[in-house]
Amino acid sequence: MLYRFAKAGSDADLATDKQAVAAAVPAGAVGDGQSYLTAKQQAIGNAKAFVPFLIAFGILGLVLSVLIIAIVVSGAVASQIRRIAILKALGFTPSQVARAYTAQAMIPATLGVVLGTIFGNLAAGPILNGASKQLGAANATIPLWVSVVVSLGTLLIVGVTASIPALRAGRMPAVQALVVGRAPKAGHGQVAQRLASRLPLPRAMSLGLVQPFARPARAALVGVAVLLGTVSVTFAAGLGTAFSKYQDTTMSSGFNAASQIVIPTADVGVPWGQYGPDDPHHPYLDVPKVAAVLAKVPGTKAAFGWGESGATMIGAPIGGESPVLYSVSGDFSWTNMELLSGRWYSAPGEVVVGDKLASAVGIHVGDNFIVVQQNKQLSLKVVGISFDTHGTDYSAMTDAATFTDAGLAPHIDQFNVELASNVNGTDWSTSAAAALTPLNASVQSNSDGGKNLVVITMDALVAMFTLVLTVVAALGVLSMVVQDTRERVHDMGIFKALGMTPKQTIAMVLTSVTLTGLIGVPIGVAVERATLSPMGHAIGRHLPPNVTHVYTAGLLLPLLAAGVVIALLGALLPAGWAARSRTATALRTE
Repeated sequence: MLYRFAKAGSDADLATDKQAVAAAVPAGAVGDGQSYLTAKQQAIGNAKAFVPFLIAFGILGLVLSVLIIAIVVSGAVASQIRRIAILKALGFTPSQVARAYTAQAMIPATLGVVLGTIFGNLAAGPILNGASKQLGAANATIPLWVSVVVSLGTLLIVGVTASIPALRAGRMPAVQALVVGRAPKAGHGQVAQRLASRLPLPRAMSLGLVQPFARPARAALVGVAVLLGTVSVTFAAGLGTAFSKYQDTTMSSGFNAASQIVIPTADVGVPWGQYGPDDPHHPYLDVPKVAAVLAKVPGTKAAFGWGESGATMIGAPIGGESPVLYSVSGDFSWTNMELLSGRWYSAPGEVVVGDKLASAVGIHVGDNFIVVQQNKQLSLKVVGISFDTHGTDYSAMTDAATFTDAGLAPHIDQFNVELASNVNGTDWSTSAAAALTPLNASVQSNSDGGKNLVVITMDALVAMFTLVLTVVAALGVLSMVVQDTRERVHDMGIFKALGMTPKQTIAMVLTSVTLTGLIGVPIGVAVERATLSPMGHAIGRHLPPNVTHVYTAGLLLPLLAAGVVIALLGALLPAGWAARSRTATALRTE
């Protein structure tokens, strides 16, 4: 019976509805029920898998964008403190100064917002329409409210960011601003300077190390930019590695693991695989004889037989899809299928259930369920939950002896064969074919090693977002270091007059940003782990440890250097400019 309820948005709602139906009919009339939410999950699972990491990258990109706006606008205002002091000396009030410089920042910001909104909509249109066409849906466009909110939000950020340093400069006494100019406050960084001078480092590098302490607020902005860039790279590296592990786990383990496969020789005009498991004309393999032949063929390392048992699980189907119980003959351990909990079956009547089936019907290790084959009921005990992505979404597997002990056929229609590493597949196939032909069996290479399209798409998106965020972070560092280097041009002139070489100048500037790049890795690891689990849940999967734990020492060590590299990329250009500046020009009175 199919029911449509007025309130059915969650599992709890449907449980209540089911109880109401059971109460309204004779006792025992309701045996079980399946939720439409399971079918919905199956239909939109792959699309929902994209959502968590798109949100994570979106938040990182948004924060970096706000940070860049803050860096550029506040830097533009702070670099003109001396001019602001002159305006105050001429009679400008603090509020007038703030309004003037806020308006000055809003002019290019407005132009950027208009152009960004136009180009964003033009670029998104073909992509959205292409995706809609592939899905057979109507053309999609960016809603108008998105463009409006983004535009107004950006202008608000620019206005607030510009007004804060402008008000601070406006409240500064004119005489102090004219005398101090761009120099940092007295006393900033002196303790750090004394400590750094004792380090066994070249003097140019120790000067660079203490530079952030002279302007802590500016150093904090650079640090946040590098931090977010490092978090993005660490997050992306972990996510990309997890995708690769997932690909390997789904495409080369379990029932997909094989160098060669052995299948029944097809009847003339009827390709193998066209019969259902219960079809009397379905060709099955003679398991004992095929296994014996394979064991004798030189180069065979391991083999197991398997097939759809044809048994029906009580309570099926799930969301319109019937669970599949596979019967397995032989050693299955070499396939490296991941076990999420429990153990592998070791006796007839024991079964290992795929994680998606277990989640859909609430099966746990230790439970029992009934299957029916040829009007015989078999009670199977669940001893393990596996990460199985072969064929159907809802599957379980048991030893073929479960059926033979009950007087039933195990239905084995394929053997997966693993060859020794030094064996040529073509030569092995030739040898095996001669022995298998009398058994109505044939050999073919395993071609089920293709790439998962969803994983490929995710990899491409991760690479693109990582590149964009890394460039944005480096640009943030560039802006701050350019500003800082220009403000310290007089100091650099003094250093050069005292004998500092261009190489030492570059070393000093680059060293000033290196420490900020070392703290983003642990945050990136946390973001990756917080994102990966929801992605698995979105497709109804509990991901195995080899997918969720990807940060090894070999991966973390290069990532620790990623923040330093991002910082150096942003600082390299102004460092070169500082090294090329002439001493006389730098010392000239401002």
